[in-house]
Amino acid sequence: MKSQAIIEEEKLLQAVKNNDAAALDKLLDDNLIFVNQTGQIISKQMDLEAYNSGKLIIDTLEASERIVKESGDITTIVSRIFIAGKYDSSVFSATLRYTRVWRFFDDKWKVIAGSCVAIADN
Repeated sequence: MKSQAIIEEEKLLQAVKNNDAAALDKLLDDNLIFVNQTGQIISKQMDLEAYNSGKLIIDTLEASERIVKESGDITTIVSRIFIAGKYDSSVFSATLRYTRVWRFFDDKWKVIAGSCVAIADN
């Protein structure tokens, strides 16, 4: 049986695929800290603005190699993700290793922290 955090992770990936900022708003904690592949620190507000403004469009998102570690109200999920789309009219594609830290509080799972790094396509 899948843990609820894994189900929420799948909802998050679907929201990213669908460019659904409203769904992401429910899944990301207000105090989110995310470090992207260039080292930039992204807040929840910055992430949602990229979707709401139309600057970020995801065309392809394929997840694999999921590792899940659960510890009480914290679940860490590490995935290999191929992602392609456009940011500010520039086309991109990359294979990234995402780490997301989910925490259960206020009767729901939310991402509190995360990061991604570029990895070689093998």
